[in-house]
Amino acid sequence: MPQQVLIAIDAILHLFWILLLVRVITSWFPIPMHNKTVRDIMEVIWSITNIVIKPIRNVVPPVQAGGGYLDLSPILAFVLIRILRNLLMTLL
Repeated sequence: MPQQVLIAIDAILHLFWILLLVRVITSWFPIPMHNKTVRDIMEVIWSITNIVIKPIRNVVPPVQAGGGYLDLSPILAFVLIRILRNLLMTLL
């Protein structure tokens, strides 16, 4: 596989990692969803990250932790991205 393709895939994985991080951090705080720009940005981030989060969540449902639930899918997505990026680096 050409090196440029591998670099592009790595860049896409890195961008996805950043979007996932934004999703996780913003889930901890109230978001002003009345602001159309903020709402549109968050909808884009959620729709992109759901491509990976939803299938993981179907396999590993949230676990009960104390009085609430802990969603492990973002953590597993971060691990999966790290593994894929490490594999790509071995090919470069």
